[in-house]
Amino acid sequence: MNDEKTEVLFSQKMSHKHEQFDDRYHLPDGSRVDRKLPLGAALFGVGWGIVGIGPGPAFASLALGGATTGVIVLSFIVGKVSALRLQRYHL
Repeated sequence: MNDEKTEVLFSQKMSHKHEQFDDRYHLPDGSRVDRKLPLGAALFGVGWGIVGIGPGPAFASLALGGATTGVIVLSFIVGKVSALRLQRYHL
């Protein structure tokens, strides 16, 4: 049932001429897996396993005002900024 819904929604989305805020769709060019993909996936999985909460629920939990959740979200932000800076050096 979910596969059918996904297929219908995806075909409706692709029937539009362009994205809402861009002039075209940006789909992946190929299926090349470089060393950054498994490394990033492993780091993401380890972090998620240690903390026990994913990014979506963590951001939603900010509304509850817990200090622990704030530290987790701050860690997400620091990780993203660090990754962007490292990307400049093509690591």
